[in-house]
Amino acid sequence: MVLLHNVKTYEEFINLLEELKVAASEHSVYIYFTSSITDTNDQSWCPSCNAAWSVIQKCLDHVNPQAIFIKAEVGSKEEWESKNNPFKMNSRYKVKVLPTLLHWKSYQRLEGAYCAKPDIVELLFDESEAVNYTQLSMSERQTC
Repeated sequence: MVLLHNVKTYEEFINLLEELKVAASEHSVYIYFTSSITDTNDQSWCPSCNAAWSVIQKCLDHVNPQAIFIKAEVGSKEEWESKNNPFKMNSRYKVKVLPTLLHWKSYQRLEGAYCAKPDIVELLFDESEAVNYTQLSMSERQTC
């Protein structure tokens, strides 16, 4: 089964990436940027993130068991909307839309409503596929 990490702050995220640098050279790393959980039902303030997470969880069953998956919570709605949100300001990851799912090595990414489409999420997880995700990240911006 995929090794799953859940980070709740930007600092945790950066520290985890530093720890995983060696492992990432040998295994695929996927990062899912999502809104923070706000209630006891594991629901976040972003409906698009909730829909995407249920799809991603199912698709993870088909991912290489050696892969590493990071679920990075970007903060409350107010924190996310701030222009100073560190996830938005990080020039390497350029998170501008929630949800965002990316493959660390290739920087292939899915944004918004595409993260809730099982067939497209599976393509991102399929390491044998060479797909251009640029179009997928630029359209269908039903996001939080």
